[in-house]
Amino acid sequence: MSWRATRSRCGVGGHYSKTRREADDGRNSIAMPVRTGGHVLGCVNLTWRRKALTLTEVVQRYAGDLRAAITTIENRLADAGASVSSTPVPRPPGQPESHQPG
Repeated sequence: MSWRATRSRCGVGGHYSKTRREADDGRNSIAMPVRTGGHVLGCVNLTWRRKALTLTEVVQRYAGDLRAAITTIENRLADAGASVSSTPVPRPPGQPESHQPG
């Protein structure tokens, strides 16, 4: 199971456009994508205080529950016949490009 979407690994923390060094809020997060029709519809995110748990502890304790929640959401979307438009939704004026982890 890949955890590339962790805030610590993409260097973002506390502010969407600043690095953790610039704005460290003391939290860590992991996320898994919700997919439908081959497209990512959104993500489910878990955030915690780094002082409380390490990334490894969170993955060991909650990865299974997070994956189960994602699977339930994706199955319900499929059962409801949900689909994603191929037309991208435009960003509001002044909203910066989203951060894409490498």
